[in-house]
Amino acid sequence: MVSQRWETIPVTPEHTVLAMCWKYPERAWPIASEHLNSDSFADTHCRILWDAMTSCVRHHEPIDIVSVGMRIPEPVFRSMGGPQQVWQWMQYNTLPWIQESFEHHLGKVVQAANKRRCKAALQQAMRALEKDEDGCISQVQSIVADATMESIKTGLVPYQKIVAETAARLEDMAKAGRPPAIPLGIRSFDERFALVPTEPDLVIIAGRPGWGKSALKQQIAEAHAKDGPTLMFELEMGAQQSCLRMEAERARLAVGFERKQDVSLVHAKKLARSVGFAETLQLWMDDTPNQTIESVTAAALAHQMKHGKLSGVFVDYIGLMRQTDRRWDRRRHIGHVSRNAKLLAKKLGCPVYLLSQMNRGIEGVERPPRLSDLRESGDLEQDADTVIFPYRPNPDDQECQIIVSKYRHGPPGSVKVVWVGHFTRFKDAI
Repeated sequence: MVSQRWETIPVTPEHTVLAMCWKYPERAWPIASEHLNSDSFADTHCRILWDAMTSCVRHHEPIDIVSVGMRIPEPVFRSMGGPQQVWQWMQYNTLPWIQESFEHHLGKVVQAANKRRCKAALQQAMRALEKDEDGCISQVQSIVADATMESIKTGLVPYQKIVAETAARLEDMAKAGRPPAIPLGIRSFDERFALVPTEPDLVIIAGRPGWGKSALKQQIAEAHAKDGPTLMFELEMGAQQSCLRMEAERARLAVGFERKQDVSLVHAKKLARSVGFAETLQLWMDDTPNQTIESVTAAALAHQMKHGKLSGVFVDYIGLMRQTDRRWDRRRHIGHVSRNAKLLAKKLGCPVYLLSQMNRGIEGVERPPRLSDLRESGDLEQDADTVIFPYRPNPDDQECQIIVSKYRHGPPGSVKVVWVGHFTRFKDAI
């Protein structure tokens, strides 16, 4: 039974949470969906809207008045006041985005839902006691226990279910005829280490300036972009500069040619020929400066909602990310970024790559890099699943190494590669 239409604009935590999910879906929805379901709402109309918005997200459609309205039966939508009334109260209840404020109202909704659940359980328990039948005490204990457990959100899943889901995933991959790993194109690396787009790994690519960490990042990003939607947040280079570096080899253009005086239409035509290949890449770039880990998270989650499962996310580099709280020291800031990047990988179900600088103490030291050489190494070393160092101690040498100092999926190690400087790419050693 649908309640009467809203004659006045309601203002409750339920309406505010829904309005914030409507206005800021990329930020609010991932948080709300972890804690709420249809039964979390006491208001019938809110429950209907939540179900409609959930359907929009599952079908990768925007949360707007058209998409939501199409998922509500016309008589029901009319009883709510129709599109104009619904849109009006959505706008009225929307607050400026402040995560703490949103989580406050969300907490109110969760708390109220738990109270309703417990109250219903107590009423059911009282009815059981009044019957005074054999076993009524055990029945009451079961009712109260079930209500209590419903109020406690856990991520506990039966192991049997995990095994079944894993087997089903492997079967799907076998039927699709594709291996879980994607090739980097460096044979020695691919044989020893695997880039798996479905693994929620935090990968650190680190090195001194000039060692080729951005070049390696671009090669790995290209491999992911052939597999599925891939995001690159370029905090150091502009998107066009990064594009020129990525396309240099295919276009047969030496890196940096555009800064010389002899740029001609020939160069432009050579680059234009790369457009065909570029169309095979599912790659998006964002060179907005002063990004925080929160803004990267919001953009990545929003993109996945719109375009489907991501293959990888790249941030170049961690040292240029703006601090969320200016009161934090450098170490706390890096720890905050690495922890949230790891959480982002788990939410997306794909690897997140962070580029990092090395400690200055390694300058002039003639040895391969170690985990302890990472700048603010404690948190990065702890949170990372994989740590990769491109190692070029002598900029004039073509022979160099890619060192994997931490690898959760197997033993660490290194592979010999060749640096092609005029195309800024790593290749197999001959």
